[in-house]
Amino acid sequence: MNSRIAPRQWLSLSFLVLAACAIANISGGLLEPTLGITWQTSEQGLSIEKVAPGGPAELAGIRSGMTVLSLSSTDLHQALSSTSLTEEPSSLVSYDVYNRFFKEQTTLFNIIASAKVQLEVVDHGTITVTPEPRSISQLSILFWFQIACSFVVWATSLAVVIFRPENTAARIYGVMGFSFAMITFCTAIYSGRELATSGELFYYLAIGSHFSGLMLTFSFVALLWYIPQQINQFPIFRVFVVLYSAFWIADVMQVGNGSPADWFHIPVILSLLSGFAITIVQWFKSRQQPEHRLTLKWIMFSMLVPGMLFVGGNTVFQLQQLPALIPQGYAFGLLVLIYVCISLGISRFALFDLDDWWQQIWLWLLISALFIITDIIFVSFMKWHDVISAITSLSIIGFLYLPLRQWMFTHVFSRNQIGLEQFFSDIVQLAVLADDKKALSEAWEALLRKVFSPLEIRQLQNSPKEAEMIRFNVALMVPDIGTGSALLLAYADQGGRLFSQKDRSFISTLSSMTRKAIGDAQAYQKGMDDERQRITSDLHDDLGAKLLSLVYKSENEELRKLARQAINDLRDIIDYNQESRSNQQDWAAQWKRECLRRVNESDAQLQWLQWNLSDHYLPAQMAQQLSRVLREALSNALKHGDGKKISVRIHMRGNKLFMSVRNHCHDLQQNCVGGHGMKHMKARIQTLHGTIRWRAGKKGGCHVIWAVPIDGSNDS
Repeated sequence: MNSRIAPRQWLSLSFLVLAACAIANISGGLLEPTLGITWQTSEQGLSIEKVAPGGPAELAGIRSGMTVLSLSSTDLHQALSSTSLTEEPSSLVSYDVYNRFFKEQTTLFNIIASAKVQLEVVDHGTITVTPEPRSISQLSILFWFQIACSFVVWATSLAVVIFRPENTAARIYGVMGFSFAMITFCTAIYSGRELATSGELFYYLAIGSHFSGLMLTFSFVALLWYIPQQINQFPIFRVFVVLYSAFWIADVMQVGNGSPADWFHIPVILSLLSGFAITIVQWFKSRQQPEHRLTLKWIMFSMLVPGMLFVGGNTVFQLQQLPALIPQGYAFGLLVLIYVCISLGISRFALFDLDDWWQQIWLWLLISALFIITDIIFVSFMKWHDVISAITSLSIIGFLYLPLRQWMFTHVFSRNQIGLEQFFSDIVQLAVLADDKKALSEAWEALLRKVFSPLEIRQLQNSPKEAEMIRFNVALMVPDIGTGSALLLAYADQGGRLFSQKDRSFISTLSSMTRKAIGDAQAYQKGMDDERQRITSDLHDDLGAKLLSLVYKSENEELRKLARQAINDLRDIIDYNQESRSNQQDWAAQWKRECLRRVNESDAQLQWLQWNLSDHYLPAQMAQQLSRVLREALSNALKHGDGKKISVRIHMRGNKLFMSVRNHCHDLQQNCVGGHGMKHMKARIQTLHGTIRWRAGKKGGCHVIWAVPIDGSNDS
């Protein structure tokens, strides 16, 4: 296939070929003049089932129920028999009868094509009828039914192979569709004839139909070899091409003394049996693969059931020289079910790896064909003038089709179209939450709900390497992006559709971009941590050493005290930077050490209580703000209390961290009066979205309590 031609262009070209074949078929059907008679078999010759109103036969006095023994022209005569209406020549008992049948068809065709036709009618003598050219409206329903079958199968199969030319199963399916279309194009002319068509044309159409039928049968078996998985590397398709070509050549050469069915219908039955055998092999091969097994069940239903009905109701009866249960032309409708069911399988099981856009292409082709058919109906059947028909068709296209198409592509086919540009802000938000696994997990799930609106999202223990559709496209596995677990999405659009290959590709790209954004954010944070560590090391080595020298060398006690306080503050800064990834318990221990040191320096007693703290991560920036509030509260308690006892409490309740400092004295007004320190404390707590308040203790003194919300599920 030329890669420079787009799939839709290929489809348009194929449709033009289909239209050309349909026109050729119609032309072939119009070659036979009409007598306006619907025939049926009888014990003597043929009987007249129905006479077309106003047709040549009615005008000549022919009535339904009459029996006609023969047809004659000026120089030709042909007796009629039940074989004259034979729909499929291969059902005849021998090649002698087969060859004689085509000669009789030629004679009958030439008689009907003459200016006058004499009908030898039982009990009525000879009645002369003047034939008329056959019009499109006089083509039989059986003719149009087979053309419609050709269209459905042709369009369906070509749409598959055009979009998946590299897929072996798709190519075989395309051969199946082409073969079926050729069968119906051939049989539509001779099975839709009124009585006779050119014997030479009939013969070539018959052998062409036989060849296409054999192609269809071996393609049917070969497709089972590849779906749901290729059994092995055996070149089954090539072997069948050679084998069934030999059958067809034997039929054309009329090898043997048997019936034409020996070289045609027997291979069909053998193909059906081979299909059963291959299906059994596929069944055992897929016993550990439930997805393949369900696909196989669908293929068995789609292909084997209609195939068995066709063979059982048509082929077997022809082999027994019995009339078929269903006329062959209508029996083709059973085979159309194969293609319809497989088309449904494209959406249900992603057969041939086709996506949901395949349905859009198919709809586009179908609507285009409907308008061509509408125009033909206006011109040929309703006898409208060409101009009126063209104006009506254009009006329908302009006022109905174009608005309807726009609405469908906007509200139906485009409702699930998504682009990454819609979610850039969400990806940035996920990157910001890189250090907070619970928040990251919740935000990621919220994004997936926004994109796919699944009925169910649950975590998976094992993460796939890439996005994967399972459970026959009902569910989609999403790899871990850094939250610690993969996710399973089930029932997209609230159960309104299945996941598609487009969804899988989109989530793969979205996951990759999100992981990259999170990785970049973590790399940036690591760079900041490394720089912070370098700065703290420099402070410790340079500034710390100078302050320590000042302590030992200064003779002023006040300066030595200030130097010691500066060293302690420097140590706190270094500790906070080194503990930037610490959990709640580690920070509490750090705070306790600081409180003990300061209280001991003031010769007071510290009462420290903590409970319900966990080993979950506490952000360093939050911890530093809490440390400064605690330091200010402790300073106020030491300054305004009785200097004997300080109580500090810290605990978790729900999702909040509570901290409090209490001193002991009787001067409440002096103890809890507002100042710059309290304003700073309140401002720091507000930046953490917390609350702080001061109240009098039950046993005297001032009690300052603050609480801040904590996400306690962020692992260290």
